[in-house]
Amino acid sequence: MQTSELISSQSINGNSLVPTPAEPGVINIDAVTDDVGATTGVVNNFGYTDDLKPTLSGFVAPELSGTVIQFFINTIPAGFAEVQADGSWSFTPAKLLEPGHEYIFQTVVQDSATDAVAVSLPYTIYTTDLDADDVVAPQHATDLVLIDDTNAFNIEIQNDKSTHDNTPTYTGKAEAGSTVIISDNGKIIGSATVSEEGNWSFTPESALVDGSHIFTTVVVDSAGNKSDESAALHFTIDTGHSEFYVTDAYTADPVHGSVMNLENGESAFYSVNNVANWLTHINLHVGNPDNGDVTSTLYIDGKMVSSKVVIPDANGNYGVGYSNDWGDSIYLGTHEFVVVFDQGGNSTSFSYQVQPDAIDTVAPDAYYSRLINWDGEGHMNWFETSDNTTNKNVLTFSGKGVEQHTTLFFYDNGIEIGSTTSDRGTWSFTADEPFANGNHSLTVVVVDPAGNSSEASKAVNFTVDAHESVTSDEPSLIVDTLDINVPAALGNASIEDGHIHLGRGSVDKAQVSLDDILNGGKESLMFLDGKIQVAVHGDVGDTLVLNESDMQVTTWEEHDLTINNVDYDLYRVVDSNIELLVEHGVNFEHH
Repeated sequence: MQTSELISSQSINGNSLVPTPAEPGVINIDAVTDDVGATTGVVNNFGYTDDLKPTLSGFVAPELSGTVIQFFINTIPAGFAEVQADGSWSFTPAKLLEPGHEYIFQTVVQDSATDAVAVSLPYTIYTTDLDADDVVAPQHATDLVLIDDTNAFNIEIQNDKSTHDNTPTYTGKAEAGSTVIISDNGKIIGSATVSEEGNWSFTPESALVDGSHIFTTVVVDSAGNKSDESAALHFTIDTGHSEFYVTDAYTADPVHGSVMNLENGESAFYSVNNVANWLTHINLHVGNPDNGDVTSTLYIDGKMVSSKVVIPDANGNYGVGYSNDWGDSIYLGTHEFVVVFDQGGNSTSFSYQVQPDAIDTVAPDAYYSRLINWDGEGHMNWFETSDNTTNKNVLTFSGKGVEQHTTLFFYDNGIEIGSTTSDRGTWSFTADEPFANGNHSLTVVVVDPAGNSSEASKAVNFTVDAHESVTSDEPSLIVDTLDINVPAALGNASIEDGHIHLGRGSVDKAQVSLDDILNGGKESLMFLDGKIQVAVHGDVGDTLVLNESDMQVTTWEEHDLTINNVDYDLYRVVDSNIELLVEHGVNFEHH
């Protein structure tokens, strides 16, 4: 309710209001609301608005619901509204008001029993042109980003950094429809209009001079209100000696080892049956050796695959190499490689393409290696082409020796039962469904990425005689205690976290099985090759013995390696996933 002195109730004489003695039942106007233009909300009594159809509203006691209110604008009848059940009411004039005028709103309520009327306090507003009522300054520009867009990767120029782009693009966000004024070193150099989504972008029409620059912005709305100045962005333009440039680059074929020098934008070719030639090294030069570290980012077909920091030598030269293991991403088809070098916005890029030099029409070789079955409980069996018998109906086969990036399709008695892909020529496969009891004949067809199929492999024939299902989700029991063949005084040895410790200051001898290794070992324990590994530690003269039954069915290959300054003999079971790393001085009896 208004707080100023009540005017008298009035009688109606024609279309004019005539003051009469005050009567009860007055319904005053609580608010006039502006919902157009830059400034919206409640317009105070004697306030300004650019809304030429503002909404009048108020509340009364709910028991007055149904009461009809008549509205007058400058003493002229303007319409009616009814009080709602909750006591609220609202009214919007049917005709537009005119800008630049004073308007007085009043309500009239007539008592149906006595015909007496009660007239409200006046609510006065002043209309303006569109947005002329906007006296609120906009917020300063936000999300400010300065971009070196001399290449397609739009490198951000960080605060206090350098760039060789003398027409960088400045972007940000601000009030929709407003104008952003951009200044450089305190002098206005241009402006940008903010879109309906609140975005703006500015690129200088004239190149900026080399040297130090400070960008600031001010936002001006349509009513002329100005924001505070944005935070300053300091940067340096150097189009001379600090620009990066590539001095040389080359590729290497990881299969054949041949080297090809590359020019920017050049194409390299690869054999369809080998992994692609691709960028393995690129040299960069920058004129000033004090510029510091550079970020080097590799993109393949527009997707970032590697990013690293490169440190210059004393002459300001940078060299960077990349691993050549990108798998299927560069196997078939034409692919684009782009390396972007960036140092706080000072950037350059180098690109080339790899292309096949022929269409792959050569079918891969048929699968020829024997199959290895892992039964899910740590047991490994070789399945030969001759008859095999197993009491397990869930069989996991693995092998190697196939062309890279191929897919292996498995057939049982001539019916496809699933497929798997090769990774560096190795693979593993578990059928989707358990094998039924009875005779089975398993064959493999190898299909390369070009769709060429090999001939079917020789059949592996086996019989399943499974009395109980082995498809339970219950985990198999992991046995980590080894079968020790040593004097009783030594106690038990065990695999702990993938390690066997034999050395106790005396000559020790322990026996181990392949099951022990599978159950107690860890994947990639000592180095990352995906194998199940166990590390054996002990004194000179200690001995680890493979049990007799496993010795009869295994073939091992041996290698030397050093890990964390410890020398090991590496023993791998051929065609399997098992590796033993035996510390030098410890004997391993496996033949």
